[in-house]
Amino acid sequence: MDSGARLKAERNRLGMSQEAFGGACGVAKNAQINYEGGKRRPDTDYLAAAARLGADVLYIVTGVFSPAGAIEQQLLERFRAATPELQRASLAVLGVTAVAQPAAPSFVGAAGDNHGQIVQGGTLHQDHVAFNVGPKKRGSRKA
Repeated sequence: MDSGARLKAERNRLGMSQEAFGGACGVAKNAQINYEGGKRRPDTDYLAAAARLGADVLYIVTGVFSPAGAIEQQLLERFRAATPELQRASLAVLGVTAVAQPAAPSFVGAAGDNHGQIVQGGTLHQDHVAFNVGPKKRGSRKA
C-alpha cells in the first residue's frame, strides 16, 4: 500500500469525506484526490493538520503505525467485533457515559383501522422477534 492509499485509509477511519478532510488540512477536494491517488505528495503543513484531526501521520508516511496508533487500531477492531453487551461494558469501564442511543421505536396505527402499523425509530437488536406488518386479514381472528 502506498502513502496515498494509507492517507485514504486514515481519512476513512476518521469518517471524513475527501472535501471535509482536505478542507480541514487547508487544501481543496481536488488536491485531496491527487494526494490519495499518488499523483502529488502533501507538505508538512498538511500533515500537521491531518495529525490534529487524529490521523496517524507516521503510518501515512512510512506504513508503520505509531505506537499509540497501533494500540488504537487494535482497540477499534476488537470493539467493532465485540457483542453489544461487551461494547457497553467497555465504554462503562472507560467512563464513557454520554453515548447517543438510538431513538426508541414508536408504533403508529389504531386497532381496527385496517392499515396495519408503522414502526418508527432506531435499530432494535433483539433475537427471535417477528413482525407481521399490513392490514388485518378478514376472518383471521377467532372469537
